Amino acid sequence: MAGYLLVPNEKVPEAFNAGFSMYVAAWPLVREYPGNRFQTGLFGTWMHAQYDSPDPKDLYSDIEGGLGWWRDTRFATETPKFIMGGVALNFVEWANGPGAGKGRDWDHPEGVYGVAQLSPWVLWPPDGLNLKQGTCGELFGYGYLPLPLIPAKSVTAGIHVPTGDHCWTLFLGTGNFKGPVAFFTPYFWSRASVDNPRLAGLFLDTRPSQPNRALQMET
Repeated sequence: MAGYLLVPNEKVPEAFNAGFSMYVAAWPLVREYPGNRFQTGLFGTWMHAQYDSPDPKDLYSDIEGGLGWWRDTRFATETPKFIMGGVALNFVEWANGPGAGKGRDWDHPEGVYGVAQLSPWVLWPPDGLNLKQGTCGELFGYGYLPLPLIPAKSVTAGIHVPTGDHCWTLFLGTGNFKGPVAFFTPYFWSRASVDNPRLAGLFLDTRPSQPNRALQMET
């Protein structure tokens, strides 16, 4: 089985473009957990960049992630885990948290440097953030805000293309922790423009977020 389960939600003004926050019920989903071959998300959202004109074609990049189970999880659990799920241009790399990218090969770091640890209180495990085992129905709160933690620059990796100062920062609201945890480094988004300068300014390092997002489960 594969597909999407969507729920309707009301649209908001386009000016609401500085991130989002939401609460999601965390629960095991199936009666008998089939192991790490099982992959599905719980309800979440996809945060894309906002544009003044029609969205560019063939340019997929966003923050997704959320609660769920994934086949590449090394230490699979019956209780869902949380990942950040940043996607660089057309999935050339992704960043699920500090040290967690596309694959586990540090010699070919496809996204493993895409997220920086911020909180000294929650150390992010590369395999995904664990919830208390047995969690069933409790609410897990999370969201992102574009904090200016790293100054913008006009030269990126020696090339005259800009990188913005939007450090999309993950905030959690849970039973035992509330506050910022980690953030996507702006270079994670702008890196694609080093190879193709025409893409400069089109990613989340400089763009606000699209406020009207899908709310759905992906299986």
